[in-house]
Amino acid sequence: MDHPQSPPPRLPKFVSDGFLFFRVPPGLWRGCWILFLLLIVILFGAAIRGLGYLLLQIPHVQAAFGLLLLAVIIDAGVNYGARKKATPKQKLLKEIQLRLDPFLAARGFHRLTGEERPDRNPLLYYFVREDGGRTDLLRLQFDKYGRAKFSIRLQEGTRQAALVPSRYSFGWFRPRKLFVLFGPRGYPAVVRRIERLFPECEAFWRGGDEGPHLRRPLVLPPARKPDAGS
Repeated sequence: MDHPQSPPPRLPKFVSDGFLFFRVPPGLWRGCWILFLLLIVILFGAAIRGLGYLLLQIPHVQAAFGLLLLAVIIDAGVNYGARKKATPKQKLLKEIQLRLDPFLAARGFHRLTGEERPDRNPLLYYFVREDGGRTDLLRLQFDKYGRAKFSIRLQEGTRQAALVPSRYSFGWFRPRKLFVLFGPRGYPAVVRRIERLFPECEAFWRGGDEGPHLRRPLVLPPARKPDAGS
């Protein structure tokens, strides 16, 4: 009597045709690659460190490395204060001192300083010119929050006007931004813009027609006093 043959035993998944192999999950493969790359980086760093240690044993290399390190330290110490204080507003002020002051001085203006100033507001800069009994005033007012922008107000007697950089602007002269991440650019362009618009200022001081970049300041009517019977 023939006995029924039992089915052959089922082999594990990692055994096939007499060969042993492992089905490694993709996540484990990824981890192995990361460990392998980390090992390569460690070995490369150790090789660089060993090479540097061997080079530093040479007296000439030691002297050159010491001089280079000393130069880096001196440069960092000298320029640290300048880098720390180089704010956009200070760059704009420096450009005004280098370009706008000589430009206005060549046309008879001088900046009021010390006791000549009508006030002690550090945000205001006054330029005055005496021309045949007429006093021409140009005033710069910087932003109170320390941002690199300012407005310009013109005055001749009781007449006042505001100079704006373009017809559709709100009156602030500021450096244009190339990209937000790279910060403001074009500090000389601010002064060049004032130089191009200066003929309109001259026409205003002489009582001529007002140009398209001049705005009359907003004057609010006086407040009405409440009636005694109300």
